[in-house]
Amino acid sequence: MKVELDSNSDNYHHIGSYSAGTVVIGEQHYNTSLIVTPDRIIPDWEPVSYRDLDASHLDTVVSLQPEIVVIGTGSALHFPSANVLKPLLEHEIGYEIMDTGAACRSYNILVSEGRWVIAALMMIEDT
Repeated sequence: MKVELDSNSDNYHHIGSYSAGTVVIGEQHYNTSLIVTPDRIIPDWEPVSYRDLDASHLDTVVSLQPEIVVIGTGSALHFPSANVLKPLLEHEIGYEIMDTGAACRSYNILVSEGRWVIAALMMIEDT
């Protein structure tokens, strides 16, 4: 699905589109889980899917000190356990869990508002 905003995305990373197995940012296509911030992209983020997600995977997110993180869990919404989310709670980082498509859209909206948001995205699986 192509994602469009009316704002100018020259000053931050904007997610242009997403589909099963791909997230597009600028001209680059990402085919593995990744972390997107307004000023950087961290490709090949472990975990591969929501089943693999554990608390250690959020260390990178915590180190970037976001205001909020949107976690995209693939093609469907899957809530991680409280133990997985503990690092975010301990560091008072707000979070939202949603399917990856919704996370891409939410990230774009929040970043266009000037928020220090991180999208931690697991790929949408082929259905």
